[in-house]
Amino acid sequence: MFGGMLGAGNKDSQQPAAPAQPGGFGMGGQPSYQNPQAQMAAVEQEMDVISDFFERLKDSCNAKCIINKYPDGELTKGESVCLDRCVSKYFQVNKEATDVLTKLSQLQQR
Repeated sequence: MFGGMLGAGNKDSQQPAAPAQPGGFGMGGQPSYQNPQAQMAAVEQEMDVISDFFERLKDSCNAKCIINKYPDGELTKGESVCLDRCVSKYFQVNKEATDVLTKLSQLQQR
């Protein structure tokens, strides 16, 4: 999810693992890590994308599901169910949009 910099495989392998494609939050494209600074910049960019995604998710679901009056310190059953469904739908829509954009990008590259 974070660019695959740690690699995978068995411990006996002397070959460094090739970097994986950046995660499923819309970054896309094949990374070309040429040096540690480029790797760090790619990781920082992906973290920014993930942070932005989480902030938008939080703001959207909070506005939709949490009432502005706080009679209790805990979420009500309705709020909890609403948040669960909201987060699930948000991830589903994001995945579907990412899939469509990836397919469009692949068609344009041909």
